[in-house]
Amino acid sequence: MELLEALDRAADGFSQRLRAAPDDAWTNPTPCTDWDVRALVAHVIGGNRLAVGILGGAPHEEVLGELQRLGVVVGDDIVGSYEQSAADQRAAFRRAGALDGTVNHVIGDIPAPMLLGFRVADLLVHSWDLARGLGVDDTLDPEVVEVVWAFASPLSGGMKASGRFGEGASRTLGEGAPLQDRVLDLHGRRP
Repeated sequence: MELLEALDRAADGFSQRLRAAPDDAWTNPTPCTDWDVRALVAHVIGGNRLAVGILGGAPHEEVLGELQRLGVVVGDDIVGSYEQSAADQRAAFRRAGALDGTVNHVIGDIPAPMLLGFRVADLLVHSWDLARGLGVDDTLDPEVVEVVWAFASPLSGGMKASGRFGEGASRTLGEGAPLQDRVLDLHGRRP
């Protein structure tokens, strides 16, 4: 599976869980200890919007500043806000030439295909976080899990050092562990 298809499937997996959220679930805790369900969804929407902005050539500081200035990452319609941000992100990655150059990401200038991999991984892992926060099935799309593993496992040392993935990989799961568990563990989750 190519990364663009994985992006679609990861975004759809997040959407399916989000659309199933009961009205009283927004303050439920998630595995991301600093975020309840609403904050987790806001983070994902912000990530989608950041990707659109930097794919359009804007420096990440400018995009983040605009998101903070507006103060409206989610709005009143959280599901609609997510759906729009996901659609905008899909279109941005599919724009002619979008994957040819580099983008100015918070970690520095990176190849655009790396940003795509980051977004697929972010959507997939946060789908699990959302499922846990909502108390619903947390089984992830196994083909997207394989794509994320292939993309992220070579980056594992840098992921832990970045501090953006909790404690990073525990290194306690062997190759016999389910791949979903290894992907989640790599991203600082302890399934």
